Amino acid sequence: MVANAFAFARSADGVGWLAWIVTNRDIDVHYELVDFEGSLLCQAIGDSGDTVDVLHLARVPLDGDAPAEVLALPLPDPAQGAFTGFPGRPVGPVVLEAFGSDLALALRLRIDSEMTQFPYARLFRIDTTRLP
Repeated sequence: MVANAFAFARSADGVGWLAWIVTNRDIDVHYELVDFEGSLLCQAIGDSGDTVDVLHLARVPLDGDAPAEVLALPLPDPAQGAFTGFPGRPVGPVVLEAFGSDLALALRLRIDSEMTQFPYARLFRIDTTRLP
């Protein structure tokens, strides 16, 4: 799981909502001996790989009943790590806020290129009255 890749909010009806990202990696590597300042070390070299990231959203009753997953959505690559938001608290790649019966779900994602990683955001408005 990407660090800080989860968020919790409570809607006006008292129901909790948990959003999180699960990352599954399938990577083929081989190892080579490399000379590092006179010492031989084994270094992993990635040959190929496939990564699948999935956003999950669950309804979490606060009376102790079991959570129920209501959404699973494949995602492009989430941004790694957290940045400092306002007023100075770390913000991970998932932010969830409740407004009445609506949820605002923000995701920080990235586009990989050989030059750099460009983060961008996606924002979802979710009407919880329409969820199963």
